[in-house]
Amino acid sequence: TAEHCLSLVDESQSDLYLLDISMPEINGWELAKALRQRGYKKPIIITSANAYDDADNQRYPDIVDDHITKPVKVDNLIEKIGQCLNIDWLHHPIEEQPVLMHKKLNFSTKMNAQGIEKLIELADVGNLSELRKRINKLSQQGLLDKHTSSQYQIWLQEVRFDKIATSLRNLDHV
Repeated sequence: TAEHCLSLVDESQSDLYLLDISMPEINGWELAKALRQRGYKKPIIITSANAYDDADNQRYPDIVDDHITKPVKVDNLIEKIGQCLNIDWLHHPIEEQPVLMHKKLNFSTKMNAQGIEKLIELADVGNLSELRKRINKLSQQGLLDKHTSSQYQIWLQEVRFDKIATSLRNLDHV
């Protein structure tokens, strides 16, 4: 909660706060303002599901350092954090584990394009828990063959949203 956050600010060694505008008790703007009033000088990034809230970021540039519109895409968040903290990210390709791909990944013809688009969206924003839940449900319903289900479970365990999204985009689902 905002109250808990404020109680920790004096003893905290946080390099950055990521706040949601929509919070119980006080909103993210009020919390950011209270953090600044307590002398917190490090970056604050605020998130909102409403793109129009970005206008408040322009009105109050001394309160927050940046704004991200939801759904938050992981790559965008990492980029913003890097900008705020002056971090130059080093990207090393992950060594690929050999995967037997003698069978093409495929969903049942019962799976519609809208359902696949939702899975792609979840992968793009990095929503691991919801993506895992939906893929497990599809497996239980028999809409994923065993090979495809197994491969997605590996990628979920490795948190390879990129692989999941790419394979979903390349599926034969029509």
